[in-house]
Amino acid sequence: MSESTPPRLRVPSQERSAADEGVDPQLMWLSGYLVAVTCYHLGTGPKRSGADVGEAVNAAIVVGMGLVLAVHASLTFAVYS
Repeated sequence: MSESTPPRLRVPSQERSAADEGVDPQLMWLSGYLVAVTCYHLGTGPKRSGADVGEAVNAAIVVGMGLVLAVHASLTFAVYS
């Protein structure tokens, strides 16, 4: 009775970069730049109370997350479509 070995899964190489996938390396900085500019703008505006600070922090988190998701989604569609 011979046992067959299970097929090996192909593990992607850790050395591959986004440039290998067809993404322009300059576009990879886009989401970080957008988040930095947005959070800086929301964080440095005038605030009159602790509630204003809390709203600015929440807005920075939500808008930053939305920008990252939008940029990554558009790059994913551009690369894999």
